[in-house]
Amino acid sequence: MLAGRVCAQAAPDGYTICNLFNDTVLNAPFLFKTVGYERKDFATITNGYFITSGFLVAPSVKANTLPELIALSKSAPGGLNLGVPATTTEMFIRSFNLETGSNFQIIPYKSGNEVANALLTDSVQVAYNGIGTLVPQIQAGKFKVIALDSVQRLAFLPDIPNLKEFKLEHTRIKPWYGFMAPAGTPSAIIKKLHDEIVAIYSEPAMRERALINAGLEPILDTPEEFARFLDVEWDRTARQMKIIGATPQ
Repeated sequence: MLAGRVCAQAAPDGYTICNLFNDTVLNAPFLFKTVGYERKDFATITNGYFITSGFLVAPSVKANTLPELIALSKSAPGGLNLGVPATTTEMFIRSFNLETGSNFQIIPYKSGNEVANALLTDSVQVAYNGIGTLVPQIQAGKFKVIALDSVQRLAFLPDIPNLKEFKLEHTRIKPWYGFMAPAGTPSAIIKKLHDEIVAIYSEPAMRERALINAGLEPILDTPEEFARFLDVEWDRTARQMKIIGATPQ
C-alpha cells in the first residue's frame, strides 16, 4: 500500500513508473478502510506477467495427486497445515476449502521463502506458493508439485497438471505484476513506456531467462487490455471477498 500511495501521489510526468500487483490494486480496498488511493489513481501501461503457483508437499506426504491431497486433508485429524505467503493465496485456499470440502488449515507467512522453509522443516505439511525461485529444489526432489495454476502445463514441469484440468481454475485469482503510472500521465508517454517494456521482455533470451524459466507467464498486453482486465478482476475479487466473508478492517 505504501508503494500504491507513492505511485498515486506522484507527478504524472512519466518519471514515476510503478510495478504493482493484485494485493495492492485489487485486494487492499476490500480489506482496509483506509488505503490512501483508488484504482482510478493509476494509468495502466502493461500487465507484465502472472506468477505461477502450485500445491507443494514434502516427499513424506502420502499424496501424489490433487484428489489424493484433498482426501488426505479430509481424513487427517484437524486437517493439514498449509503455508501461504500472501493475502491473495489465503483468499484462494479459503475458497478452495469451500469448493472442494478440503480441510487445509491456513498458516500465513511473510514471504514465499518463509513458506518454503516451513515446508522443508516440516512446520507445515502443504504449501501453496510461487514456484519461480523453487525450481532447483523441485528438480532436486525436495518438494513434490501436485498441481499448478498455470494457463497450460509448463515446459519444464510437463507432468504436472493445472487447476483447469480439475475444473477448479475459477477458484483462483492469479497473482500478477503490472506496470502502471500515476493517473493523468500523457498518453504519448504511456505508449512509449509500453512499447519499450514489451520490447525488452519480448527479446527471446530475456523472455526465457527472466520469465519462462522463473516460473512466470508473460502477459504484456496493451494499456487498454490491462484496464479491461482490471475491471474483470475487480468484479471477481468482490465476489470472492463476499464468499469468504471478508470485511474492511
